[in-house]
Amino acid sequence: MTTTFPRAKRKTVAYSVEQVDAFIAQARLAYDTYEIGQATMTSGDIRRVAFDISKKGYVASVVDAALERLELAFAELEREKAIDTEGWEGLSRRSRVALEDLATRFRRPAKKRFSRVSGVRTGYRVADVDAFADEVLGGLDSGSTLRASWVRQAVFRPQKGGYNEVQVDLILDELIDALIAAGQA
Repeated sequence: MTTTFPRAKRKTVAYSVEQVDAFIAQARLAYDTYEIGQATMTSGDIRRVAFDISKKGYVASVVDAALERLELAFAELEREKAIDTEGWEGLSRRSRVALEDLATRFRRPAKKRFSRVSGVRTGYRVADVDAFADEVLGGLDSGSTLRASWVRQAVFRPQKGGYNEVQVDLILDELIDALIAAGQA
């Protein structure tokens, strides 16, 4: 992977060149030196990284696509490590348990699946998150293949008094991790 991304033109969302280059260099080193038990970066670290917006920086959509590929590469290393230590059956069992726990969360009554922020603060729109949760639950209950890439693309509109964004994001991270562990990247 090259560290040179296209530079943004006017009115294009762009990330700080220095921050992106530093993170990619760190990720490259972590990947090249990845050893069982010696991980300095995880797929979750890549998923949660954020960069400052910058004029004339790197085109955000291109960086985001590269980060998704990088996250999957690290997730594959993590999967291989888990299979080496737990065996395929252990990894499958852990993934199944995690997905069942998440399904329990998504089965909560609508408008009560996550904690809410105070009425003056902005959170995620309850209806959007509940609709997404219903889709996830439908996929889990029917046995259809959900993909981590689909979860990554979830976007929720803002709402005063909405769901707590941090809590929702943590649950979505857990869902992505469980889907990746299940081989549903």
